[in-house]
Amino acid sequence: MPSTVVITLGAKGICRKGRLPIASGQTFRAGDFLAVNSSGQVQAAIASTGSDMAAWSSGITNLVVGRAIEDAQPQANDPTIIPTVKLFAEFIIAEPGTWFELPLYHPTASSAYPSPSQVGAQYNFSYQTITNNAVWCVNLNATNAAKLQVEDFLPDYYPGWPDIGQASAPSTGTLSQYASAWVEFLGGACLLSGARPLTRTN
Repeated sequence: MPSTVVITLGAKGICRKGRLPIASGQTFRAGDFLAVNSSGQVQAAIASTGSDMAAWSSGITNLVVGRAIEDAQPQANDPTIIPTVKLFAEFIIAEPGTWFELPLYHPTASSAYPSPSQVGAQYNFSYQTITNNAVWCVNLNATNAAKLQVEDFLPDYYPGWPDIGQASAPSTGTLSQYASAWVEFLGGACLLSGARPLTRTN
């Protein structure tokens, strides 16, 4: 595995950059994951908090494109950005060989811990509320629309919410709850992966 790490966006490995037009009205932020609409324009991969990305059925929707490198729109409180709507989004492509950092989630909080049995296992890709913050995560409780595989743990890393504490885990200690993992999106879940065709017939 290459050693390139973009820790601010939670990615390491191949980390190829892609660029596609942004769908109208999008407000995703840097670090959010993207999918496309039927016109090939990027949008947030999951529409609402508290849900998993749906299983692929046909066409190009419900396939992961990548992780946004920048916001879809300039933020009003950022004086360094010209307040014009961006037409294109740049993102780190989700493909085999690129690992992304995501926290572990379980609807039963006492089950949201890293475990050696999770490495190599495949789970749903989710957008959930953890410690009062909406975050992209690994849903340890669902495999019906699996899109990613756990590759390794980052038990000391808790991005996107108040400091929970440090851990020497994997363990079942309270400080490991919602700890992060390195995950790889499955080839069949990726829009731009060389491991699958752009359209499928199955």
